[in-house]
Amino acid sequence: MNWSWNTLKQFLARKNIWTGTQTVSDLVATTADINAGTIDSVIIGGTTPAAGTFNVLQGELNIIPLTESTVLTAAQCKGSVVVVTGAYTMTLPIVTGFEGSIGGSVVVYSSGADTIHVDANASDRIVLDGTALDDGDKITSPGTAGAYVYLVNDTAAGWRVMGRYGVWTDGGT
Repeated sequence: MNWSWNTLKQFLARKNIWTGTQTVSDLVATTADINAGTIDSVIIGGTTPAAGTFNVLQGELNIIPLTESTVLTAAQCKGSVVVVTGAYTMTLPIVTGFEGSIGGSVVVYSSGADTIHVDANASDRIVLDGTALDDGDKITSPGTAGAYVYLVNDTAAGWRVMGRYGVWTDGGT
């Protein structure tokens, strides 16, 4: 049967023409009005709540002990905690090393009463307390045990301090 486009449009516009099970692939809809039937054996419109099936997401935290000054990799700045055990400087990776130039996050924690420095790549900046530092500037810890800084790469321009313990300052270049 060959139908013209106009005939097909008229046929599809008629209400209650479809019966039985319909399978549609690649459907994009802005609204759905489902008033009967079941989904995964749960009656639609029923008054008794059905038990749900949920996934539990679990993960491990990557703890990186830092015992010398180093340049961190993008892989090390994807949700890791860097535990610094002395007066060292760690340099954050260039933000263009992340897919889309955003998405990195790292916590830098001082385990002792040492002054530590977190240095941005020469072409990146750190935003500390709402102020964008100069490209390549570092931030400096207060020199107390337990001080930490949580950095997130949230723009293609660099890193932002999203949380901290202790007074971290602009350490210059």
